Amino acid sequence: MDKKKIILITLIIVIVISVVIGSFAYYKITINGNIEATAGKAVFNVTGFTNESTKEIVLKEGKLIPGDSGEFTIRLDATGSDVDMYVSYSISRGTLPKNLKFYTSKDKKSVFYKNYELLDSSNKTKEVTIYWYWNPYVSDEEDAAYINKTDVTATINLEAVQISTYAMMKNGYSSSSSANGGTEFWNNTYKPYIKTISFEKNINKLPSSCTGDSDLCWDVSYSSTQNKKVYAYLIDSGEDYIDDNSVSHDLYNLYIASEAPIFAPTSCYLMFGGFTNLISIEFNDNFNTSNVTNMYCMFVGCSSLASLNLSSFNTSNVTTMQSMFSGCESLASLNLSSFNTSNVTAMQSMFKYCSSLTSLDISGFNTSKVIDMLYMFYECSSLTSLDLSSFNTSNVTSM
Repeated sequence: MDKKKIILITLIIVIVISVVIGSFAYYKITINGNIEATAGKAVFNVTGFTNESTKEIVLKEGKLIPGDSGEFTIRLDATGSDVDMYVSYSISRGTLPKNLKFYTSKDKKSVFYKNYELLDSSNKTKEVTIYWYWNPYVSDEEDAAYINKTDVTATINLEAVQISTYAMMKNGYSSSSSANGGTEFWNNTYKPYIKTISFEKNINKLPSSCTGDSDLCWDVSYSSTQNKKVYAYLIDSGEDYIDDNSVSHDLYNLYIASEAPIFAPTSCYLMFGGFTNLISIEFNDNFNTSNVTNMYCMFVGCSSLASLNLSSFNTSNVTTMQSMFSGCESLASLNLSSFNTSNVTAMQSMFKYCSSLTSLDISGFNTSKVIDMLYMFYECSSLTSLDLSSFNTSNVTSM
């Protein structure tokens, strides 16, 4: 390892503030500022820079070599806002060495990809600490290019969205227990014949009436008293499905729409489970999972789903991911890059029968609280490699 590597790494903060007014319209302004609008006053500021005028954070002055580590803290502040602010932040790596990574925890077990914070009436400010570490115990070939290089930068991207009203949706899972809903919006009559699911940011395409089975449109709002409603409606895809009894069924596209950002319920148990003809889900950055604690069997049995991009998911409060993708036998591509698993205790059967997955990147998983990993990768027969080097199994009792 060459100890003469001299690198000054600067993080440049790039901030976009978006304000949601009416039908989810966006208005971009500069780093710090106020907006007056019918939805209320939005205020968002970020502090904590090494140089406030240039919005830069210097990780270390002078020489930076493999093995170095550190941390920095930025303060998100919505003081003065009449509305809640939902902030997302990520790092564009720019010219960083491959082996220098960022983490959300000091023990370097949770890789930082993209995080979310809600600045609401109960907490208008939030201090965020990001940790970094240049790993010296891996191949030096990539690092060698940074010897004597000084212009090494990365960019923190922040987006603040004003949320004047929430649109919480219910689970929809059919159950005789009122605690789980019991009045599913795509109910078992149609669930096996849904081809695609798309989350929409407006209700422009909503049917003229929405009364249930008669017009294939349901009010799927979590509460009957919430200001903004969430609707689910089916449109005939023009394709048919022939079942095992040679009976033909129409295939539908399912749309879930609201005038406000859609928030998932705390329990997503079996939410998309059993959609056997489903080939795609487009969340369109409009399925906020920041309140979710339960993702047990969330996509179980989606046997026709070929790819799934969950990079917009906020899983920081999730405690169980048991059987989350079990039975997704056609799933060949799965993006879990944003997953924060620091509170997850149950991962048993998580990827069970995912027999089409050839690769699976879970290098950012924090498993320090996981107790059960039983059958976690059972029958993942197409995997050619699996990197578990970041796994902390000190609390695991079942594998």
